[in-house]
Amino acid sequence: MAEITSINQLKGAQVDAMVQELKSLDPLLDRRLDYVLNQTQCTKAEALEYITLSSPMLWAKVYLDWQARDYQVAIMEQSKNSRSVVLRLGRRLGKTDSMCVLILWHAYTQINKGPNNQYDILIITPYETQVNLIFDRLHQLIDNSPLLQGMISRDIHHRIELSNGSKIIGLTAGSKSGSGAANTRGQRADLIVLDEVDYM
Repeated sequence: MAEITSINQLKGAQVDAMVQELKSLDPLLDRRLDYVLNQTQCTKAEALEYITLSSPMLWAKVYLDWQARDYQVAIMEQSKNSRSVVLRLGRRLGKTDSMCVLILWHAYTQINKGPNNQYDILIITPYETQVNLIFDRLHQLIDNSPLLQGMISRDIHHRIELSNGSKIIGLTAGSKSGSGAANTRGQRADLIVLDEVDYM
């Protein structure tokens, strides 16, 4: 599914096929579509785009070709509305994967954007190896998405900028050096992502 750059490009039968595929992730999708179509003057493709943008899980399936595991569904759905989310799961259960998908969804939708025309996402980890791991996964997801590939305006060490004004910045908290979080001081953020907090 990640080959498309917008659901709005799809025609009738293609939209219907996508709806059928997405219904496995959202059994109420037909009802949601009917509601949006009855409340607005938009096409079915526009209604599906609207619903997809409002759900990190559907957006990830369409634009990243990433599907949440059953226990990740709650993470994805809670993260779109909550002011803070804490994940405490065992190793290798997809915390970083979920986090990276949510980072890209926030960077694309800018869901809580303020009036200053900026959208900064700050990722803070205790060690540089963890920042590297997160940015490696972000790049893998972006490489699988023509939509996001076309939006990259700048990509340098631990900093990705999108054409919509979003910036994804990775920093370390300086836990090993004893410098504390000196390099995070003064940084602005619309979304803050902390990873491996027990080591900070």
